[in-house]
Amino acid sequence: MRLCPILGLPGAGKTTLAIELVSANSFVRVSAGDWLRERMRTGDVSVREQLSLNAAMDRTLFQEFLNESVAPYAKFPGSIVIDGSPRIKSQVEWLSESLQSWVDVRVVGIHLTTPPELALQRLTARPPRYGDSEIIPHAERISREEASLRATLNEFSDHWPLLTVEASCGSLEICGRVQELLAHF
Repeated sequence: MRLCPILGLPGAGKTTLAIELVSANSFVRVSAGDWLRERMRTGDVSVREQLSLNAAMDRTLFQEFLNESVAPYAKFPGSIVIDGSPRIKSQVEWLSESLQSWVDVRVVGIHLTTPPELALQRLTARPPRYGDSEIIPHAERISREEASLRATLNEFSDHWPLLTVEASCGSLEICGRVQELLAHF
């Protein structure tokens, strides 16, 4: 199995890329955001609190996400795209710990680089999702996540290969570039 976490700023196009990869290949998409929103919809108070603050999943929630959404595919012969996770440095460490017990897993990260101004434009234009907090304005959220993303990318690249793709062009072009790069892994 090949595990492909997609990392990037909010509004970088992580979900768009994940959906394109699924439709173009035999990828399976697992979304941390969708999993969190579903947990919140079913009344999980701890998730509601974290989403309302735009906080990253703590260790317990992250492990539950991996166990419920990723682990069922542990013997999947294809590729799994993790949409929007890991978001913080510690989640990279937790992912690494979790994968130690899995057999035949190759991890290749995809970093979508986006100028903060473009990410802000995209984030502002998209329909609100639960987790797009009114408490923290989009510009402040992007600014906060830029620093966190740098630390996350550094930690990730200490463990696994990390492909970097400019995400300011169209989604099909980005998908094509990612497919070309992944062909080498």
